Amino acid sequence: MSDTSIFTDAAGAARIVEKAVLFRGTSDNPKTGRNVLLVGAPGTAKTSVANSVAAKIDADLITSVLVTHDETETRGYPRINEEKGEAEFFPFGDLAKAMRATRNTIWLLDDFSQASREVQASFMALLLARELNGKKLPDCVSFVATANRREDRSGAAGILEAVKGRFTTIIEVRPDVDGFTDWAAENDIHETVIAAINSRLVPLFDHAPSPDLVNQANPRTWEAVSDLLHMGLEKEDLKVAIPGAVGPLHGPEFLAYMSNCELMPNVDAILSDPDSHNIADETPSVMFALVTSMARKSNRQNLGSICRFAERCSESARGEHGALLMRLVRKINPHLVESSEWANLAVGPVGKLMSGDYR
Repeated sequence: MSDTSIFTDAAGAARIVEKAVLFRGTSDNPKTGRNVLLVGAPGTAKTSVANSVAAKIDADLITSVLVTHDETETRGYPRINEEKGEAEFFPFGDLAKAMRATRNTIWLLDDFSQASREVQASFMALLLARELNGKKLPDCVSFVATANRREDRSGAAGILEAVKGRFTTIIEVRPDVDGFTDWAAENDIHETVIAAINSRLVPLFDHAPSPDLVNQANPRTWEAVSDLLHMGLEKEDLKVAIPGAVGPLHGPEFLAYMSNCELMPNVDAILSDPDSHNIADETPSVMFALVTSMARKSNRQNLGSICRFAERCSESARGEHGALLMRLVRKINPHLVESSEWANLAVGPVGKLMSGDYR
């Protein structure tokens, strides 16, 4: 079983992968991009890291799901070269795409630890020598692999020692509430999901591998809950669908939180007069729902009211809610940070909370 306290969240993993993919060594020692192996439980955004980095740096992405892979797909298809009068291996599929690459390309080796020993071994030459059967892999291609751990009960049998050493670094990815919140705000995750996870009344991640046909709480399954809420299902149907998404323990907890949020005051009325609402009387769970909903409504016209409400949160010993409100606003509408209202807020108590200064 894995026993390490050295890990990062998806955002940290993305920063490392981006630098590794774009690395070209030094002027005295030029190199190609470095290979990175991302390890962690299912649903912790490992695959999404490669996707997001490829989109950010405008790189092509080749995805090989190795659990369905055969070593022939890596080695190439054997055929007779009549001109040479000898047999050779002809690249096809993902290997052919990689060999033809002319611009930055991430070759994502997904579910590497579920691949057979033969498939893993077939990548050894490509990962280190970057050459196979006399054909050189273009310098613009870099590898990112993902793997579950044996204790995750996902069919992972480990990775060959000789293969592991061909990755520049092995990064364990674990979910983080702040990182998930930032990602969720940018990706239209339902505000109730964001609020519930920030309230800590439901866990972002509760990994308990089981052969039973139930889901676990993780970033992927909470995204599924968001999708269910966006579908507009009836309340009675949500009582079945949400536990099916995040499990029989945390699904009912989330449904209870949703019921509590029905007591949330009218956001538009507060924005019209941010000094009138009695913040101190609200429960923490309702406050989380209130600020996430308010952030979704943020725009240039109501920013002054939002900033004032964030200040009042701080004045009412609810500084964490004010800081969360403005963090979400920054992610949803990043252009608002150029405003005078934002600049004034940033030098006050709420701004200090956002920057991690709790003095």
